[in-house]
Amino acid sequence: ANIGMFSLYAAHKSKSGFVYAFEPFEENFQMLNKQIEANKLKNIVAIKKGLLNMEGKKDLFLSGINTGGHSIQFEQQAGKVTIDVTTLPQFCSKNNITKIDYLKIDCEGSEFDIWQYDPSILSRVRKIVMECHPYGEETVDKMQHLLESNGFKVIREACNHENIEMLYARKD
Repeated sequence: ANIGMFSLYAAHKSKSGFVYAFEPFEENFQMLNKQIEANKLKNIVAIKKGLLNMEGKKDLFLSGINTGGHSIQFEQQAGKVTIDVTTLPQFCSKNNITKIDYLKIDCEGSEFDIWQYDPSILSRVRKIVMECHPYGEETVDKMQHLLESNGFKVIREACNHENIEMLYARKD
């Protein structure tokens, strides 16, 4: 969620839905909560965890450039902190979430890991917007194939950053 710009927008636009904003980094999480309070939004909750393929703790490598660039995958020189992580299926189960209308993912290289735990969670999702970072053996083509094999139509759009693409996926 970073500091919550998209999350706040989604909460403002949603008439009947609820927004769950995951942000594991303390400073961003505090700013996100301040934004929620300042906007007096009741249909959004900040979750101080990252989404991954496991429940527990993980090192988050800090970007020296911007707080939106911290990553579990890409070791950076600005230090690291330990964060709490959970899986999307476990979060949905604990919160009785059976349907996800819109899922925005910008997790700096961990997008493949999110689906590894249980790809069947994709059956609950209607639309996905995802910033996709190729990492090791994981490619944007592989992510597109995973989404398409789970019933999504996928549109790809190149970003201004090297090898990073936006994926827009939806089920009709």
